[in-house]
Amino acid sequence: MPANTSTSSASHRTYSFGGFTLDLDRGALLSAGADIKLRPKSFEVLRYLVERQGLLVTKDELLEAIWRQTIVTEDAITQCLSDIRKAIRDQSQEKIRTIPRRGYIFDLPVTASDAASRARFATGWPRWRFAAALVLMLGVAALWWAYGDRVIKLPATTAPHSIAVLPFLDMSPEQDQAYFADGISEEILNLLAQIPELRVIARTSSFSFKGQNVDIATIAEQLNVTHVLEGSVQKSNGQIRITAQLVNASTSGHLWSEMYDRELENTFAVQDDISAAIVGALEEHLGLQVEAAPRSVAAVNTEAHDAYLRGRHLLIQRTRATVEGAVREFEKAIVLDPDYALAHAELAIATLFLTEYGDLTVTESAARSAPHVERAMAIDPTLAQAHAATGYLFRFQGNAEEALTHFRQAIQINPSYAIAYNVMGIVLGGLGHYKEAFAMTEMALRLDPLSRPAIANRIYRLRDRNRLAEADRELEKLASISPGLHASLRGDLMSVGGKWANSVLCGLDALRLEPNRRRTRYDLTLAFAILGLEKEALAISVHPVPAALSWLGKPG
Repeated sequence: MPANTSTSSASHRTYSFGGFTLDLDRGALLSAGADIKLRPKSFEVLRYLVERQGLLVTKDELLEAIWRQTIVTEDAITQCLSDIRKAIRDQSQEKIRTIPRRGYIFDLPVTASDAASRARFATGWPRWRFAAALVLMLGVAALWWAYGDRVIKLPATTAPHSIAVLPFLDMSPEQDQAYFADGISEEILNLLAQIPELRVIARTSSFSFKGQNVDIATIAEQLNVTHVLEGSVQKSNGQIRITAQLVNASTSGHLWSEMYDRELENTFAVQDDISAAIVGALEEHLGLQVEAAPRSVAAVNTEAHDAYLRGRHLLIQRTRATVEGAVREFEKAIVLDPDYALAHAELAIATLFLTEYGDLTVTESAARSAPHVERAMAIDPTLAQAHAATGYLFRFQGNAEEALTHFRQAIQINPSYAIAYNVMGIVLGGLGHYKEAFAMTEMALRLDPLSRPAIANRIYRLRDRNRLAEADRELEKLASISPGLHASLRGDLMSVGGKWANSVLCGLDALRLEPNRRRTRYDLTLAFAILGLEKEALAISVHPVPAALSWLGKPG
């Protein structure tokens, strides 16, 4: 876009938002004074959205305003938005929100340079919104300054046989089946994970790209895989359509693709069909030898399976509300199908998680989960999740050796079970087996490179070995993934050598970012107690006052 030579420097026209400046006279997007490459049409689209900040802009409106008499498809908008989001670091699509089947909203506060633009932006905005916008803008700018230029760097080597299963798109008419589409993706992932010769990236990392416009090559590089599976799910009126395609990451070429139309009751059969077809494609193109295609663990009742999928969708989000919601969904699944081993196993695990994300004590959560662990093992002792749930329970009961036995069995059944490797690393570290713990943690990260717990565990293992410089580098991976955990672990590393005041300062920052995370409060309580700040420790303790006094070495 050419600059307007009639505009004086005194009325230089710019829009500022979230650490960026849109210079209308130069036709440039700037960040910290440096030009950011943006194609002319993408610049025009960004300008149009910025000038209508907070308003819904339809696709038809954009096509008419930007392309006018030129005949183009909606793909032109998609390509421009992809350029823009990459330029302004909007992979999460929070700055430019997509409103399904309607259009787009530019959702960052905008500051205009000239008086006319400022007046237009001010029209109709109540004072509270200006205040909120200012706070949001400062917050976004601060986060961008702190974390925006940090890139997660993963090992350069690629395993010979490896795959990431991306979250399938929800193509249902009402766009309300995301949990179901996620569940289908995860279950296919779990089926493929049963193949010993295939490294399958865990859900946490594969699903981190959900809703982002990231190309296959970039995803494969980030996750260190050779192949990617993507697809979509359309569920309506008792029917289900699943499409899936297997992509070679190095060439972006499709090795295999298929569409399945089935009755909803046959969901498990479709999953088995897809996994068998993928295995066949991998055998053909990679020479992978698989004795038998893996089979899914079916529920008798389709409503029970639906509740199970909702529970998994909630549990993976790891907040108090979602973990409690997951418990309710798994309980519903069991009422509908009392012999559903997966639901029993996941209910046991979710109940144990309530010690961190709810109000249950370790003793209470163990007592509640034990019957479901026993039931899952009785129904299907070959189920990896049943052994994982048993391992978790033994760990909570203080029986480390039995916990390790069952986590090892879970890995034998599912060689790509990243969570099992990670928890084994924690248990082995607690027993003082640092070499084995480190090996387990390294394997967990290979399978789940963007996992918060796996990264945190590796930091602890590096700290145990006094490799603090490496731990600091690993810590930077968490800066953009989880600022709260980043702050907490920064305090842990800075406290090495007895510098507990550093742990308190960072712990307070972590508590501000994640006020409901029990582990954050526990660690901060410990730091206060070590420094002799009893009143402060009691004020934030996750324990009742008498128990906390006892824990602090005081009479109750």
